[in-house]
Amino acid sequence: MAYASTITVQTAATGLYVVRIDETEASGTDEVEIDLAAEGLPACGAVVARRCVVTAGTATTVQPVLGDVTDPANAAGWLFDTTAAGNPVHQQPAVPVSYGTQVSSLFHRSTPDAGADNTIVTVYHVRQGW
Repeated sequence: MAYASTITVQTAATGLYVVRIDETEASGTDEVEIDLAAEGLPACGAVVARRCVVTAGTATTVQPVLGDVTDPANAAGWLFDTTAAGNPVHQQPAVPVSYGTQVSSLFHRSTPDAGADNTIVTVYHVRQGW
């Protein structure tokens, strides 16, 4: 099989969105583009929490990264990264990671530590506005 991903967005409350990314056959370089308009997410928002977990496959840990450009860990854009790999990884930044209208897509990489056979679930909580 080849890498595949699906994005599901639910409105949890007024102005709060839950973005779920399901990945299969994921490797360390696979990336998901979250098109804000196509997914119904706000043009200006803030990421307030993330949970990433490997549910099957060779990997024992993930080290997720989210940014405003492709390959976010190696780029000059803003970044919501993970300093330590784990399984699961659950983060709530002290200061929400904001984005504005100059951003049309967000880019997510789960970055599993091994294999290309991993099933990974990531959930982001996004708040409308800053």
